[in-house]
Amino acid sequence: MYSSGAVAGIAIGCTIASVVIVSAVFLLVQRVHRRPPNLNPIPLSMRVLDYLPQGMGHKELRQEFSQLETQIKTYVVNFFHDRPVHATTVNADKLLAMLGGADDHSSNQWSTQLCDTSNNNRSIALRMYIARVLWARVDPRGVPDTTLLPVEVIHCYQAALLENRDNNWPPLLDYWRAMTAFVLASQYPRDRLAEGDPRTDNIKRTVAGLLDALQPFRVEGAERSVHILENVITDFAVLGFKIFSHINPTEVAWPPSSAAQVVLFPTLKQYRLDDGRRLMTIKEASCS
Repeated sequence: MYSSGAVAGIAIGCTIASVVIVSAVFLLVQRVHRRPPNLNPIPLSMRVLDYLPQGMGHKELRQEFSQLETQIKTYVVNFFHDRPVHATTVNADKLLAMLGGADDHSSNQWSTQLCDTSNNNRSIALRMYIARVLWARVDPRGVPDTTLLPVEVIHCYQAALLENRDNNWPPLLDYWRAMTAFVLASQYPRDRLAEGDPRTDNIKRTVAGLLDALQPFRVEGAERSVHILENVITDFAVLGFKIFSHINPTEVAWPPSSAAQVVLFPTLKQYRLDDGRRLMTIKEASCS
């Protein structure tokens, strides 16, 4: 019925169609059986990071940490004297109370160190004492009534920490910590205290308590010391919240003192979010 040219055209068309069909089936089978290039799921930490603001860099963190240490040193030099003070005039209970009961020194030890004026010992003791008091107030495990961190965060954090007490770095708690800080960013700005910030009252209480406990050693008539100390403690509150809200857990740790050295300012360490292993030491402890 068909001419030889038509038969040839049909044959060629069928051949091309067969090749296309076979190729399509081959590619489909290959795609189904081919192993994906990466079967590993995206780590939760990477997904969390996609939604969080850029974390505080290690260099910035180290600089702010060092600046606070310098502020304490300058404050002690300017507003405390080196004249003899008898230990009986020092209220040892007030000194210990400001530390929140989390210090390894006894009240009598602090009284003795602060009354010692030899070899610049009082200045060293004052710097160490003030630093310990302030860092105790940015510890998430601290007392909510005196904390320099957001109070509503601390109550939840401590409850979660209690539930995970058998695990030093519960991953879900760390994710919660970072996400909570992100949610509260509008109420607790990154670099300052907002107007009406609820931490303000605890800052003023800390100022009053410190100056009262250290009254025998203060320079008379230095009224502006109150304002300056308030600024120092405000800086501590801001940095404390930055450390608390960092995506990787960051620890402020006091190495044990020895006869050869006294630790004036703690070390700052950071751990991996996923498994809690040491990531780096951002700043070594400062010792005399």
